[in-house]
Amino acid sequence: MLCVGTSVAMHPIVRRLLACLLASIVSLAPGVCRADGPAPAVAPAPAPEPPTHWYGNQTLALDALAFLLVLPATSTGTPYASQMDLGALALAVYGLGPPIVHLAHGRVGAALGDLGMRLAVPTALAFLGTVIGNATAPSCVGDDADRCPYIPDSVVYGFLIGGALGIAGSMVLDATLLAREPLAQDPGPTAPPPAGIIPALAITPDGRGGARAIAGATIVF
Repeated sequence: MLCVGTSVAMHPIVRRLLACLLASIVSLAPGVCRADGPAPAVAPAPAPEPPTHWYGNQTLALDALAFLLVLPATSTGTPYASQMDLGALALAVYGLGPPIVHLAHGRVGAALGDLGMRLAVPTALAFLGTVIGNATAPSCVGDDADRCPYIPDSVVYGFLIGGALGIAGSMVLDATLLAREPLAQDPGPTAPPPAGIIPALAITPDGRGGARAIAGATIVF
């Protein structure tokens, strides 16, 4: 108030400059207040992932068993009938064994997804390998057409290599991604059972062709 009272006797130019300066200070005051206001609320940190339990060793053990069954099935020293039986058993262990493991852990969705993956991925890669093998097969024209095999070797190799890669990939994906379940939480101490009396009745032979009844009670507390 003293500055305003004494500025009346000042030069008009000085008084105008002071008025402009005061107006500038007043116009900047809300911005200063807004800058000094409370900081925006910080978003809460995401909740930590629940602990999980890995049981991929069980699926890998069944996959290893299927692989061991394939070895004698593809051996030339094994009779043809035994080769077919071992091959069918190896296919059943590969396709159904790990999904049953998921079912044993109470995970129906993982079992169905694993079954679909074990069937779809090898089939798709075997088809892709067949297409690539057919595209790279040598053309048989003219006199060489009679000596060309009905199915080119490149098609057979493409089918086998693609299917093998699909089977191996399904095994790895199953063990690393699907074979993991939430870890069971400790429910804590349970309440003791309520106190009470449990009646009991037993009938036993008496050794003379008859029976003997024994009655009693159990006290629970």
